[in-house]
Amino acid sequence: MSTAAGRPPGLWPRLAPASAGLQVPSASVSAEADRDHETLARWRAQSACRLLRGTTVLVVDGDTGNVFALAQLLGELGMRVRYAENGREGIARVKRDPDTAVILMDMAAPDTDGYWVIEAIRATPGCEDLPIIALTAPGTPGTTEDPVSRGASACVPEPVDVDDLLEVMSAAGPGVGPGGVNTTPVRPRILLVDDMDDNLAALEAILRPLDLALVVASSGQEAMKALLREDFALILMDVAMPGMDGYETAARIKRLDQTRDVPIIFLSAYDRTPDYVFRSPSVGAADYLNKPFDPWVLRAKVEAFVGLSQRLDGTWPATVARRPALAGMQDDFGTCLSRLETTVPRLEGGLAGACRAELAQIVTELAGQVRELRTAADALTGVYQASDDLSLAGPSPDP
Repeated sequence: MSTAAGRPPGLWPRLAPASAGLQVPSASVSAEADRDHETLARWRAQSACRLLRGTTVLVVDGDTGNVFALAQLLGELGMRVRYAENGREGIARVKRDPDTAVILMDMAAPDTDGYWVIEAIRATPGCEDLPIIALTAPGTPGTTEDPVSRGASACVPEPVDVDDLLEVMSAAGPGVGPGGVNTTPVRPRILLVDDMDDNLAALEAILRPLDLALVVASSGQEAMKALLREDFALILMDVAMPGMDGYETAARIKRLDQTRDVPIIFLSAYDRTPDYVFRSPSVGAADYLNKPFDPWVLRAKVEAFVGLSQRLDGTWPATVARRPALAGMQDDFGTCLSRLETTVPRLEGGLAGACRAELAQIVTELAGQVRELRTAADALTGVYQASDDLSLAGPSPDP
């Protein structure tokens, strides 16, 4: 859907810039957005569109701005968008994801022969009747042939008109991808976003004991691509990134229906300034940590947010099998504290005379620190015991 002049007209201007909350949109953009809202309200009431609610739409397009705009539009109608940057990725995703119901195929996606991609999908067992809607721009080299003659279900010209697109999608109806239901268990995914490779490597090392699926992104744009490809339980994101920083990325994430509920923890080397502390929740961040942070604290926060996510989506595991890595860390923590608690009295008993006053003071301070650590460990254990009790009790009945 890309054009030489940037984002094409029609549907796409309704996508406001990431910092739109700080700007006044032009009258033309506001009018376009108003028309889109009226169109969406009309389509929500139509039974044909309701058939698409809850379905997954695969968008094959190299322009993430266009994909983001489609995700906003279709998300407001109850659909979920998945993203493929080029044709080969699109084919692989169709084969891997049985929940794909409709494909929107940009015939001019990068490194892609749209006609070949359509034929390859049609040749995939189970995809013979899967709706494929080709999006074409007049005059684009290599797209003069009618895509329908090569296997597309329909063709929508660019710039895309909202009514035209929804009418074609509703007429095509939702299809069923190959392979039936995917029953492969998936570990909770955590998205790590930082422009520094060393920081990403450190985060991976800290979180590896939790046995989570860790996905890295080196920029805000890469983070948006990842979120449109997969579901995530949590995002850990650096604030100070070049280009689209953490605040702008979070604002984009929270504007999409399918990603707005994913919790975000900001990681920042900034001082605890009022601007940072208050701006984080204003863009939808659930929490923040200042660098350098305690690895134990980060692990505890990640485990808590992942557990909450699993409760909400109904995948919270049984208590016996849950969090073996965290249980091991808690045991190690308690063992270390027990050893310290037995060492301190021995040191105290071995001290004699005023000449050891300075050493005695150090031991006294050490004893106080151990007591504080024991209190923290007991509190952490109590929190997880309460979590276990809640998980065993099951979800609350609907009122």
